[in-house]
Amino acid sequence: MKAIPITYQGIQFRSKLECRHYNFMKKIGWNIEYEPEVKDVYGYQPDFELFSEVEPYDCGTSVSANRYFIEVKPIRSQSEFYSDNYKSFRDKVYKSGILNKGMLFIVGNNLKLRTNVEGYAGENIFVYSFEMLKENEIKDQKKKNYSLCSFSGCPEGNYEGIGLTQSWNDCRNDWIKERKDQKIYYDVCDHNLSRQNWNASEDNIKTSMFIERSWNEAWSKMQWKGNF
Repeated sequence: MKAIPITYQGIQFRSKLECRHYNFMKKIGWNIEYEPEVKDVYGYQPDFELFSEVEPYDCGTSVSANRYFIEVKPIRSQSEFYSDNYKSFRDKVYKSGILNKGMLFIVGNNLKLRTNVEGYAGENIFVYSFEMLKENEIKDQKKKNYSLCSFSGCPEGNYEGIGLTQSWNDCRNDWIKERKDQKIYYDVCDHNLSRQNWNASEDNIKTSMFIERSWNEAWSKMQWKGNF
């Protein structure tokens, strides 16, 4: 399906899917820029740059880099992006040098690019994005697992505090143990996929529902309005 451009709040997006992700990321409190100009990168520019509120390599999570970029693709899964259909795009990204500037996250047309991922407590979690791997790494299932990224929240239910973290088997667990006196962030469960007998906290469920509602509203907000 051909991408349909749309102008929204003064920004001309190349597709409605890009606009949906823009609305969504703004709603959950992320500081982003559409189509940033990354110097000394040629032949490719990312769709978004995500600005972190903490210093690179000092955020305590497993996702740490100098800069964070996001690419929107109409994919349903991680495996679809690593198929031959997207090889020419991947080659263009590699040649551009963008991966030397920071991490590039791939997002798709849904919040569950993998549905079989469990958090530390065995709950099913969202897989909103994944870090783009090098071509010689995509057959390494362990690297593909660890490249998956989900949402993190906090026990106080502070929606503005929603973050992005690599979530395979909660590889942040050792770090969490070292900061007992600070606000502790956890992987946000997907309340639609989690087991019925899993006792999720009320704040976790609220955060999960807020994420899903924000994603749905991001589409409804511009779905039928056209350019404005």
